[in-house]
Amino acid sequence: MFGRKPSEDAGDSSHSTCTAGKAVGAKYGSSKKAKLVVVQFGLSSISELNHCLNAIIEDVAKKPERKEKSVVTFSFTAGGDNPGSIAQKETKKLLKSLFDADIPMVVPAGNGKAGAEESVNEIPSVWAGDDIPLIVAGSVDFDGKVSPFSKRGSQVIIHAPGKDITCMAKDGNNPVTDSGTSFATPLVAGEIANLLSYENVPFDTSDHNLVRSLREYIASDRFGWARVDKSAIWNGVDEAHNPPVQGSGSGSGGSSGNSPPPLHKECAGLDHKKYVGRQELQRIIEQDFCPTAVKQRILDRDSGAITRQYNQGTSDAVTMAIEWAPGMSFAPNQDDCVKYLLQEITDGCDGDGSGNNPENFKGGGFFSVGDVTYRITPNSLRQPAKNGKTGGCDCTYKALFNQCWVWGSGWLGADWGNALQEQMKDCALLPQTWSFEYGLGDDGREWSASFRTGIWQKHCTGENAKEAGAPGGFGCSGSG
Repeated sequence: MFGRKPSEDAGDSSHSTCTAGKAVGAKYGSSKKAKLVVVQFGLSSISELNHCLNAIIEDVAKKPERKEKSVVTFSFTAGGDNPGSIAQKETKKLLKSLFDADIPMVVPAGNGKAGAEESVNEIPSVWAGDDIPLIVAGSVDFDGKVSPFSKRGSQVIIHAPGKDITCMAKDGNNPVTDSGTSFATPLVAGEIANLLSYENVPFDTSDHNLVRSLREYIASDRFGWARVDKSAIWNGVDEAHNPPVQGSGSGSGGSSGNSPPPLHKECAGLDHKKYVGRQELQRIIEQDFCPTAVKQRILDRDSGAITRQYNQGTSDAVTMAIEWAPGMSFAPNQDDCVKYLLQEITDGCDGDGSGNNPENFKGGGFFSVGDVTYRITPNSLRQPAKNGKTGGCDCTYKALFNQCWVWGSGWLGADWGNALQEQMKDCALLPQTWSFEYGLGDDGREWSASFRTGIWQKHCTGENAKEAGAPGGFGCSGSG
């Protein structure tokens, strides 16, 4: 947007190409499906930086779909702090506006003389703190050791690989290697983009709180794991996902005692026609099962799990469990429980509501973290998930009343028809005539309801059924 125009970018360096690729590159990026919006910073001046920050704030404000979904990565340091500089004062003001708009910004710790262990001393990184919650990234090598050139200090709250990294150059098709905290920065930003894409983000995203909450999350042990002496980002991939090639000389013997536990996930899928509505799973996980498991802390009696069954007898019947060996030192916690059951098994399986799963149903599965397994098991056989929501209705005139029959699938999966019954009260539902039961039928139903209303209530019955969850276009046939 500022500085050189794209057609004038004739610099020899591939610095920007490489940093962009470490964030969103198809091969080397940490957030391969994220969208990159380029704000060109070619003159390397504070006034230009201020123009760029202002442009970012305005651009996100014009695109509400990006609110609380955007992150800025800025691989540049701009000299020392000058409290008397009018331009730097404006930069601080714009940074605060950026954060108030819930847009985090990741910046590099900076590169010093190898082995000198210099402290962060350039802007904007040196400003990082409670008042200006920049996320400052240092560099580690692939063994987790802080890179000799990476600057230190209290501002640095996370590290990522920045030494001898691989990326694509601006020209040609061959990857190149480079080093610097500039390349750790976009890796961290990419992981933040991944977190912000979750349906349930693991930190507070309420207005004006996102950036500080994110910074606290990153500084905790939930975002990274301890390598040699510093915390480094970790995306959940370990040797179990990428086993070493035999004869390569690598293996588990090189791992430290603080290495993350092996992870394994299996999605049950939808072909077995047992699944649960996504919103119902979220309600159970967040409001019932996880709080119950955390409060209980220990295994069920004579069991190797904490297990609970929900909605038995309904279409949304489901069993949830956290399993571990008796005698093992483990106690559930709320964050991990929600992370693995909701983010990994629920939202990490069975697509996003498109194609053969239009209603975003969830077939369950399990996620193992070392010797602890989180499991979701739907219990009821249902109609094919690809059918989505279906239903039918007939209301027949019987002189003194309407005799109505409503059936459906893909909705009213757990409430025994209560929502539909409440809606029918506005259609002159007659007392003591309501009947509801779950059960599959050759006509595609998963449940059926029969009841009587006052006469001429056919239209009301069809319209109010949609308020209870019936699909669009739903209506009642019959003479009533």
